[in-house]
Amino acid sequence: MKRSESTPSKMLGIKQSDLALMLGVSRSQMAMFDSGRRSLPVEALQRLAEIRKDHDALKAAQLNDAALAAERRKQLEELLAKNRHGQVYNQGKVEALTKQLQQRDNFRALAELDMQRRKGQPQKSSFPKPGAAADKLVRSLVEFQIRLERQQHEQKWLESQLREK
Repeated sequence: MKRSESTPSKMLGIKQSDLALMLGVSRSQMAMFDSGRRSLPVEALQRLAEIRKDHDALKAAQLNDAALAAERRKQLEELLAKNRHGQVYNQGKVEALTKQLQQRDNFRALAELDMQRRKGQPQKSSFPKPGAAADKLVRSLVEFQIRLERQQHEQKWLESQLREK
């Protein structure tokens, strides 16, 4: 006789012999119950109901775990996207500030050449000396470089978290 796919052991995902042991009945009794030829004793039916209830609770917890894992993955992906956007922004700032510093260095070099050329002449150099503004430029560059480096490390961590899940 063909076994039904909706037997208690199939629904619970365990072997018929294991379920029989849990219910305190023989395997042959369990087989007859599964085929519909016999009923189980009342105590066994009560235990089966409790096992089914526990199984359903466990399955619900597993589904909840899967939902939490999916939500965590979604959040990690969102954080990674924001991280990449921030890296693009900070990389642009680093490049712009680096260019400004190069221009300042070129300006300084021209100012020194101008002063050397005018040595001995009473005129003052037309190039002002760099001051607090230049220091602020360097501090800004370092700040954006640090932000970019932190984001790069954060990106590696986020990607490793996504690989694990």
